[in-house]
Formats: sequence, structure tokens, C-alpha cells
Amino acid sequence: MGVLRGDTDGMIRHRAPVTRGQLAAMLVRTHAVVDEVAREPSRDWFQDTPGTTHAEAISVARDLGVVRGRDRVTFGPSATTRRDQMASTLSRLVDSLARERG
Repeated sequence: MGVLRGDTDGMIRHRAPVTRGQLAAMLVRTHAVVDEVAREPSRDWFQDTPGTTHAEAISVARDLGVVRGRDRVTFGPSATTRRDQMASTLSRLVDSLARERG
């Protein structure tokens, strides 16, 4: 389905922690699979994401209301995510999809 992608070596690294940027990318890809529409970001939301691997996905995830920054201007794309943060973002993803289905 394209939700999970390997690193630059093509490896999934199933025991490695997930970064906030990687999580945002997985959520956006999941949204695109379910909604059958890939989205473009409306703008760069955070000062610390432009030029990073997952910058576009982070901005799209913010557009969808799925992720939040550490504060108003930073996201922390390379920081790892905790299980409670992951649960919160998954909940917001379900809410986003439900709103779009009306």
C-alpha cells in the first residue's frame, strides 16, 4: 500500500524508534490510501522542517490537523515519538478521515 518505506538502504529497521517526521509521513500516506487522494501542503508550518526528508508530509499532516508542533514554530522532525504521541496522532487521523467522509 506504500504506507511504510525503507530507509536509504531499503531497510525497514523494525526495531528502530520512529521519528516524528517518519510518523507524519506514515500518517499522510495512510490518509492518501484511504481517501484515495494525495495532498500537497498548503505551506511550510514549522521553521525546523524545510529541507528535511519528511518536510512535505509534516506540512500536509499539519494541514489535516493530524500532527501538532512542539510549539507554534518548531516540530522536531528528527526527535523520536512516544507511544502516547503515536496514539494521539492516530486518533486525529481517524477524526480527519471521518470529517471528510461527512
